[in-house]
Amino acid sequence: MARTGKIKHSVTRRLQEIETWFLLYTANVETKPAPSDLATRHKKQLDEMRTRAKSELDAIDQQHNPYQHDEDDPVMITVEAERAEAVKALFKNIAKDRQMLIEDLVDECIATLGPPPCKYAFIGLGSQATELVTPYSDLEFAILIEDGKDNDVTRRYFLNLTHYLHLKVINLGETILPTMAIPSLNDFSAKDWFFDSVTPRGFAFDGFMPWASKTPFGRDQTETKPPVSLIQTPAEMAKFQRRDVSVAEGYHLSDILRRVVFLTGEQALVTDYMKKLREVTTGDLRSLFQSRLSAAQILKDNREQFDTLEPTGQLINVKKDIYRFPGVAIEVLALCCQITLASTWSVIDQLKEMRQIHEENAAHLRVLTSISAELRLRTYLNNKGQQDKAEYLENYVCMVEPNTIWKQH
Repeated sequence: MARTGKIKHSVTRRLQEIETWFLLYTANVETKPAPSDLATRHKKQLDEMRTRAKSELDAIDQQHNPYQHDEDDPVMITVEAERAEAVKALFKNIAKDRQMLIEDLVDECIATLGPPPCKYAFIGLGSQATELVTPYSDLEFAILIEDGKDNDVTRRYFLNLTHYLHLKVINLGETILPTMAIPSLNDFSAKDWFFDSVTPRGFAFDGFMPWASKTPFGRDQTETKPPVSLIQTPAEMAKFQRRDVSVAEGYHLSDILRRVVFLTGEQALVTDYMKKLREVTTGDLRSLFQSRLSAAQILKDNREQFDTLEPTGQLINVKKDIYRFPGVAIEVLALCCQITLASTWSVIDQLKEMRQIHEENAAHLRVLTSISAELRLRTYLNNKGQQDKAEYLENYVCMVEPNTIWKQH
């Protein structure tokens, strides 16, 4: 839909036909085409979410501006903390808005496909779980299913449900072609990728690239790794935290599945999963060793990037140069202290309650997180998509040394 121009009506009709054929030949459901205004309604939801985020950022600038004070003024610290709390509230609202949108989309799919064969829960991963998600972020999620119901019928239903949900998300017009892993365009073992410079990159499924695939589809078998499905019972999903599985997957998958949030379905399944997760990841010396091994691996994976971070004349990549460091720091602290909470804000509070850090350092972490998250959000809103180059920062001065960011008067 991002490319249609004058033939929009014709493309809309063809999309409805594709949906009808998918339901008939894949899900064995005969139905009339879904009204085209459904996609329009969801696009409007996204637009309204982004407008609200922009308005709230403007209000934060007006009400909590620490940059009008001198750096050594004690008032600045207070206002800085108040701004961090306001940014925290904003990101919690964005996460809730996205959860409601996802729930609406899933409910629409189920209304067409028919009731699920068992109890289920969609769990959000990545920034949706950490409460640092933006209105343009990818949709990363997995599905928990009821114990004793893991069979071909159940898996087929939830795969069809995921495909149908994917179709609806694609029709929002913000899925770039490379994420679809079309072999003739993007052979991920080759270097000559197809580059999509037309489609705005926004609300879309996590890509099918082997190193991504954080959706129920999981990942096909590769030369070095077995296939992975992210449709599992709570007990089976928790097994991704076992050392042998973590090592085989390079720790990344176990790290992602350690921090989850309920999206829709049965909350009890998520509660059960979190209980089993804690049993595996906390409580004894072996789990502590495993957690610290994961922390060491995260530091190793990111060391080269952080070691080479120097001032340059190039545009800042907000995600890589600013946003990633606070996330890695807090993730490592959470692992070393065996904290299984998903929200970054909750992890900081828990670190303070456990007396692993003092209140002053907790405040520093909140400010650090809020600055990095706010700058990423501002960049996406300014660029109207997931474009990480901060071209809009004409009113901001950003320095790698001495690691400060302030607004010009």
